[in-house]
Amino acid sequence: MVLEDLPFASARGYLFSKPGGWPIHNTAMLERLRSLGIDATVHGFRSTFRDWCAATGVRFDVAELQLQHKIGQGDATVGAYYRTTLLDERREVLQGWAGFLSGDS
Repeated sequence: MVLEDLPFASARGYLFSKPGGWPIHNTAMLERLRSLGIDATVHGFRSTFRDWCAATGVRFDVAELQLQHKIGQGDATVGAYYRTTLLDERREVLQGWAGFLSGDS
């Protein structure tokens, strides 16, 4: 797997980690953006991804799961029965997103 071959993949299971393999702080990306002089928010990246999903026809439930949103949160019945992870579809979406970001699509 490509991610396992990356030099920064932690033995503790974190893709992005501090020395020693511990997870980075939840404000690390925002701090990095500020240090680069980029006026953006981390949530803006998530919003951009969600907009891209809508514009490219990614199913609502697949996009929401990709963002780790709960399906049926406002409806206890839907939430109780919606247990799929849709991993195959989500993998395809991330391939498309990677192509979009790299300019390949």
